[in-house]
Amino acid sequence: MRVMFGKKTILLTGLAAGAILSAPAAAQESRGSDKAPASASAHDDTIVVTARRRDETLFETPSTVTAVSGQTLRDSGVSDIQSIIALTPNAVIQNDPSNFNTYINIRGIRQADVQAEPNFGLYRNGIYNGGQRSNLGPMVDVERVEVLRGPQGGLYGRSAVGGAVNVVYATPKDDFGGYASARYGRYQRLELEGAVNIPVSETFAVRAAGWLFDQNKGEFYNVALGEEVDKSRSGGVRLSARYAPTPDLEILWTGEYSRNSGPATRTFAPDGVTNFLVTSAPETPRTIARDTPSYSRSRTYYLSQTINYDSDLGRFTLLAAYRNYKLTGTDDQDGTAIAPTDAPLALQQRLDRAEGIENGYVEALWSSNGDGPFNWIAGASYFRERFDFSRLVTTAIDVDALADPVYATIACGALLGGSFTPGDPTCQTIPGGPSIAFVTSPFPAIGVRVGQGGLPSLGTRIDTEAYSAFAELTYDVSDALSVTGGLRYTHDIKKLRYDQSGKLTDPLSDPYLTALFANVLPSYALNVRNTFNNWSPSVNIQYEASPSVNLYANYSTGFRPGGFNTTSTTPQFVPYDQEDATNYEIGFKGLWLNGKLGLNLAAFYMTQGNLVLSQNDPIAPPQFGFSYLTNIGDARTWGQEAELFAKIADGLDLAVSVGHLDAKFTSGSSRGVSVKGDIIPYSREWTLNGRIGADVPLSSRVTFVANANWRLEFGGVLLDDANYENLSKLDLTAGFKIGDVRVVGYVNNVFDDRVVEFVFANGLQSLSRGRTYGAEVSFTF
Repeated sequence: MRVMFGKKTILLTGLAAGAILSAPAAAQESRGSDKAPASASAHDDTIVVTARRRDETLFETPSTVTAVSGQTLRDSGVSDIQSIIALTPNAVIQNDPSNFNTYINIRGIRQADVQAEPNFGLYRNGIYNGGQRSNLGPMVDVERVEVLRGPQGGLYGRSAVGGAVNVVYATPKDDFGGYASARYGRYQRLELEGAVNIPVSETFAVRAAGWLFDQNKGEFYNVALGEEVDKSRSGGVRLSARYAPTPDLEILWTGEYSRNSGPATRTFAPDGVTNFLVTSAPETPRTIARDTPSYSRSRTYYLSQTINYDSDLGRFTLLAAYRNYKLTGTDDQDGTAIAPTDAPLALQQRLDRAEGIENGYVEALWSSNGDGPFNWIAGASYFRERFDFSRLVTTAIDVDALADPVYATIACGALLGGSFTPGDPTCQTIPGGPSIAFVTSPFPAIGVRVGQGGLPSLGTRIDTEAYSAFAELTYDVSDALSVTGGLRYTHDIKKLRYDQSGKLTDPLSDPYLTALFANVLPSYALNVRNTFNNWSPSVNIQYEASPSVNLYANYSTGFRPGGFNTTSTTPQFVPYDQEDATNYEIGFKGLWLNGKLGLNLAAFYMTQGNLVLSQNDPIAPPQFGFSYLTNIGDARTWGQEAELFAKIADGLDLAVSVGHLDAKFTSGSSRGVSVKGDIIPYSREWTLNGRIGADVPLSSRVTFVANANWRLEFGGVLLDDANYENLSKLDLTAGFKIGDVRVVGYVNNVFDDRVVEFVFANGLQSLSRGRTYGAEVSFTF
């Protein structure tokens, strides 16, 4: 394993600290047990959250937060972040077709591409878990999930442009207990998970969680190779320990190891894929044809530690975390099963990917005791990451076709943007540009040639360092009115060492294929250093009109640092700049009938500057599917959100939410065309969520349990000229609980409603997941 940090830093990682946000919550929750209450709502304003890095109920928190308890997730059979985000208004999540990242769109702000850092702050038990490749994996042994909507740059810092997601995993408690579950369903999918909590002494407790998810079939089938594309396997273990030698001191350790394997892409071509002069047959998910298998494999190590110390001067928290991630993958780059000899100029391309990430995060906090009119939280953080990546493209082409001047002319036009004249030993490119020597004219009949090029090559990496300092001060003007002001400064340094090798490795083919692909695989190297600075101010006014009504107004800002494109036909496309957002919001929270009825309302106006979106590479032919990120322009978003929850009766809960967005560009251009007034891609105009949970006793030992989650999405655009399809997704779970044993059946996506989530330049598309069903047995102890 390559070591990025020095010994002192590693020692600090091992001895310093861990999850800031979870530390207060962990101290409180550690007194509980794994036996959940009879009813757990999908949105309960009495849930304690740490959205402002302090313990508050949702009702008390003067911002828009959706919190889902771990018990609700288990009762609903939710084991992925996609289903959690689907409970949040004005939040959309798409299945990553490349199996790398978690694409979360909050209030119209979405991660632009797999090459970019996420545009939401991602946290594990309150500690920053961002950077490249923010894939959380299965949601196992979760205490709760908090989704904060809107820019969160003040307390959460870098990348929190659209919001922040904090996944709080269960931590060691004072009581012995745990749970285990087994689920089997469609596509031969087996899910096993469980956790056990052991209080070793009055001051020391440990917890262990493990999971294994295995699937042998799926929706996508490769008829050319007889391959079940969706075949996947995910397994891991998480260990944590809590040591509280005194009432004022608590230390929390967490370690996790996970391995994942699955498809490199899940795409199909409803109209086929054009491979120069021939187009493959139209496909369905069960009839895709690729001559290269699709798979990716990754493994992750994660360590964190928290130290909390309470004194008369306040609480001091020191935290640190370390992540080490490796990934390898193979995919069919041309998207067809067309062999080089099947058609003139047909390309057969294989993409091999290798990535590695090593990062560390350290943060120190000082917060007041909350016993006076002035309260504060102040801190500083340091983040460092090394991202190594390479993509090796293996290309095969039948050079015999180029012996025909007609096909040589076509090749010149398509691959080099020029023209070929019989008898002339060069391909005449764009006027004023270089002419590419073909060595012979026309090409000799030398058959199928194979070459390789790096996009980029081994040795390419991005190094990131980020420093921040922040403070937030709250003044209680009266018992009902408080004013909070915050400011954060972030300084990011990003360095790129880039090596793109267009020189094909087969010596016999160098004179021919290197020349032929000189435009698509140009050779160049870069060493670039960019810095990004941001001041993120925030202001909050909160007025508790009564014990049942809480009003607030927010001004918040956020930014995401710029970065580098990791595949590009020209150096000018490699760097892009940072983007930022400013949000103005007012909100209402009501809680009545002793907490049995709640209503949250919010309206906001947000502006975005230097919005980053993906563009098709204008130089590479469309069949290569090359794209790059760039700052398109500015945008603005109006939005409204409403969340209602009610305890209809004992054991019967209802939660409903509605989100509306009007997200449009105010300036900028895409592909040379003005985008002013256009809808921001990948944002939904309407999102509606409804949930009913039942936990009704039938006898002293038997309880009927059921959950229904309904998600509706309307409007919005997928790409510049493609409308989003409307989505209606209903998930049902029903069964019985006998003592501590729970037996249920489930159907997810009852209507089998599948919509297009991504469209690639070569016509490949990815779909949302279809209908699945099965049964689950679980018990607590």
